[in-house]
Amino acid sequence: MFHDLAPGSTGLLTNVAVGGFRKDLSLYLEKQATGTGVNAPPDPTATALYTVGNEPGINLNELWLYYNACKDIKRSGTYNYTSSGQLSSSTPHLLVESSPAACVNDFEFYLKQPAIISYQMVLSLQSFPVTVGAASVNRMHLVSDPVITLWNPLDIPVVIPQSSFISVKYWQVPYSLNVKVNGVAAFNAVPLAASRRNSTQTSDGDQNYLSIQVGTSQAEQIVPKPGEVVKFSQSGRVVIGFGGQARHTLIAKKGFNYGGGFALPLKDLADKFIDLKPADQVTYDAFANNLTAGKKGTGNSVTGNNQHTRHFSITHHEVYMGLERGTAPDGTLGYGNMTIDWDFGNFRLKQGEIRAATQSGTELSQDRIYANNFPKMFRPIARPNTRPLSTTALMANKSPLMLLSYDAKTEGTLRPANPSGEGAYYDVGLGVREKEGDKPLSIAP
Repeated sequence: MFHDLAPGSTGLLTNVAVGGFRKDLSLYLEKQATGTGVNAPPDPTATALYTVGNEPGINLNELWLYYNACKDIKRSGTYNYTSSGQLSSSTPHLLVESSPAACVNDFEFYLKQPAIISYQMVLSLQSFPVTVGAASVNRMHLVSDPVITLWNPLDIPVVIPQSSFISVKYWQVPYSLNVKVNGVAAFNAVPLAASRRNSTQTSDGDQNYLSIQVGTSQAEQIVPKPGEVVKFSQSGRVVIGFGGQARHTLIAKKGFNYGGGFALPLKDLADKFIDLKPADQVTYDAFANNLTAGKKGTGNSVTGNNQHTRHFSITHHEVYMGLERGTAPDGTLGYGNMTIDWDFGNFRLKQGEIRAATQSGTELSQDRIYANNFPKMFRPIARPNTRPLSTTALMANKSPLMLLSYDAKTEGTLRPANPSGEGAYYDVGLGVREKEGDKPLSIAP
């Protein structure tokens, strides 16, 4: 046992031998909230153990919320679990506020959320009839099917009202394609950005190419059981074309649904398409490129021009309560993302501050990372993991090209390429290294 001597100190007067610390701290945390808003914690300034530059340091703000979260448990209301069964009116559960605007003012919002543990995107090739002049041709399309996996880490159910559904925005896929028709090159090193967001040699396009909504009134409500994992995927008819808001309002339903997906013509940066004849055969391969989802000073765009101020990364997914383009009165609430090397401005926010929507990133060029620098993570898709596709097959169904998965897990190994030849499977896990001794690639929760 050691003893410290100091001329002055601040702390709790406790008797550790009889549990006095626990009792005294509990008594303090039982105090009435002093802030304003739903479940407002004590003022962090008033409870700070110290200050640095007039900013509060460690304080009891978050600890107070965690300690008092049990007081927000509901015991009334009947709901259907997302998977199966019913939550009876007497079952203890946590209930998210009824609108994104209300969630903004709920200090316990983050404590009653299911976690997104997997962001996935299935990319497929398919052909659709298109009229060119007076003739109908079979034009190749790239089809996207987003898949989201939710996990309830709590020991009680969580209920998210359908008026506070979750929206997830998908940004660029850092890959390029080579495509041959009857053995003759049709596309060489064409970035998927050309097909996903209509990028050209003179226009970068908006690399937010689709959004999916989970838990809306058009599908199952988000009500996961304790510890339950539920997968959601895009459902309904195929959405074709660049225009309109349909690509930002794809409806998710539980399970893996082989729905229509979001289809755009496969094209290059010169707006060249691939129109197939009945007897044609298509072969392809894909490889990682060095593009980012926009550019401001650093990063790489299709044209090399600045694009999207701070919104750029190798890839990222933004999460919102409600519509990701929501307006009053319900509003919208962005509260998280999955990102690889997203330059959001490398400085710490003070209490109550937010980053401005047009604020630029500050990452230096030499610190940027790109998908093509990590071939073991963003592996090429080539033989034997591809197969020839006939026009007949492409007209009949989607033919999977790749499944990209960004999973919250701690394994330090990569899943091997899919031996079935139906495309390649990629797991980007927390702590994955390019080689032993490398710094892990960080993925924000």
